[in-house]
Amino acid sequence: MKVALINSVYDVGSTGKIVSGLKKIIELNGLEATVIYGRGKRKSNTKSIYFVSFFLEKLFHVIMTRIFDSHGLHSFFATRKVCKILDIEKPDIIHLHNIHGYYIDYFYFFNYLKNRNIPVIWTLHDCWPFTGHCAYFDKVKCLKWQSECNNCPQLNSYPKSIFFDRTKINFNYKKKIFNGVSNLYLVGVSDWISRHIKDSFLSNKFERVIYNGVDTNIFTPKTNTTLIEKYKLENKFILLSVAKIWESRKGLEDLIKLINDLPDYFVLIIVGRVLGNSRASTNRLIFINNLDDQNMLADFYSISNIFLNLSTEDNLPMTIIEALACGTPVFTYDTGGCAEVISNRFGKVFSKGDLKGLSFFIKQNQNNYKSKLNLEIINEIKEKFSQNIQYQKYVDLYLNKTYNNIKH
Repeated sequence: MKVALINSVYDVGSTGKIVSGLKKIIELNGLEATVIYGRGKRKSNTKSIYFVSFFLEKLFHVIMTRIFDSHGLHSFFATRKVCKILDIEKPDIIHLHNIHGYYIDYFYFFNYLKNRNIPVIWTLHDCWPFTGHCAYFDKVKCLKWQSECNNCPQLNSYPKSIFFDRTKINFNYKKKIFNGVSNLYLVGVSDWISRHIKDSFLSNKFERVIYNGVDTNIFTPKTNTTLIEKYKLENKFILLSVAKIWESRKGLEDLIKLINDLPDYFVLIIVGRVLGNSRASTNRLIFINNLDDQNMLADFYSISNIFLNLSTEDNLPMTIIEALACGTPVFTYDTGGCAEVISNRFGKVFSKGDLKGLSFFIKQNQNNYKSKLNLEIINEIKEKFSQNIQYQKYVDLYLNKTYNNIKH
């Protein structure tokens, strides 16, 4: 059996790491995996890994999105390249992840899928597939997506549109086109997004929940005194937060407010690219830009006393699971599926924006978080969120859907 994995990125960011982990598990099961991606750094094309994006076409896609709010309806050449690769590779099943990101024309692509008798699994990492514009709608508490999007309250959110609002057209395009593929099966990576899928026009396509998994050989408690010495963290209480890109929804401003309200021996490490004006590190606030080394990232999780996730809009961040696997308790806002993972044994969940409560709790309970989670809890987390366990569920799903497709 051959599986084609399609995503915006590969081996970087949350979804890119998920795809690379899936490829590994697929091949460990004796199956073949082909990866097709359209963003990020171009890796040399091999028999099984293809980069399909073209810079000028991506730029054109961005411009059309900004002006006409028509994201996902361009990238003519990249989409045809994807289809050509699929025709050559002849996969038995196609597994989609993020198809937004300026590299796919979903109108053309889903018509292609409709005309092929190949089962399609689609893992939803955000809400873009069933809205007329946005990837998340929590901030503005919008429920238009349950009936019909129009007059979008957040056109300035990704994928940003400056001039026109065609959310009603986009909504009905997606509704018709995505539902037109009969053998399409949706997977949610949390109960939270799965509930939303069931309330959307894609409800009849929902299959099951499969949580994101992490490589527990990499993300495990480690000892790295070098980082302590390099960043002068001796006798410091270390807070950590990680994001690939620090968009406004990721909570950077709240994190900075929090560290300014805590005693001087608290240090906050921010990992990831900060949008807008670059920020200088201080003795209490350390910025580390674009850390792609997964082993180094595990070291940062391991030296930290608490991992913070103050995102106001998200699904189920991989960073939460990675931190827990490294034995670091997580304090998070009640965002997306975060509360599904975090219990009082693993950390604590706070209402969005409750900085006062968060700061007070840390000050009052800091002595309880000077050591790592106990081994029993860490093993429990690893048993649940190991990619070997979670991604095996995908392999079982591939086999089931392929068998049923042949049977019928």
